[in-house]
This record gives sequence, C-alpha cells and structure tokens, in this order.
Amino acid sequence: MEKEKIVNFMIDEKLYQKLKQLAVRENRSIKEIMQEQVASYCKIHEEGNPQHLISKFLENEDFVGFPAIAIEFQNKKAYIQKNCQTDGRLNDFGKELHGNICQWYEELQRL
Repeated sequence: MEKEKIVNFMIDEKLYQKLKQLAVRENRSIKEIMQEQVASYCKIHEEGNPQHLISKFLENEDFVGFPAIAIEFQNKKAYIQKNCQTDGRLNDFGKELHGNICQWYEELQRL
C-alpha cells in the first residue's frame, strides 16, 4: 500500500451532502472519488502548465499557444507538424519560435 496523507479542507455543506449521496448510490467512498478526481487533474496539468487558458483562444482567434518546455520533444514536434505546416498564420509563428530557440541556446551558452 502506498503511503497516504491526511488532507483537511472546507467544502460547501450542500455540495458535500450531494457528494455523499452520490457516493452511496454508486457504492463508492468519498476518498475513492476524490483520489480519482485529483489523479485526473494531475494527469491533465502535469505537462507544462495551464498558462494558456481556453478563454484566450475564444477571445482572440489569432491567439496561438505552444506546448510548454516541460513537454517531451516528440510531443512538441507533433504539435508543430500538426499545426504549423497547414495553417499559414502559424508559419510566421514557427519562424518566431525558431528565433526564440536560437536566442535561448545563445543565453544558455553564456551560463
């Protein structure tokens, strides 16, 4: 069994009662539901960070998000291949990205 941590937090009473009711109906524990939800959240947010919120894409059709540095190279490469080669607007973005990478490389060499 993995080591567990006791976590205390406040939750709205009505929401808690509803959660308890649903857990009983599904024959599950609240602990099991919470662990499932936390694991899902961690999986979704593990690579990179939620810097580019969906609202940015909705508010500005020209907004372009790029995968964070922490994402593995193959995933970044797939992103570029999927988006940068087919959409003309992103061609300039690709050039800008290349320039940034070169600039980062130069800065790292100075460290």
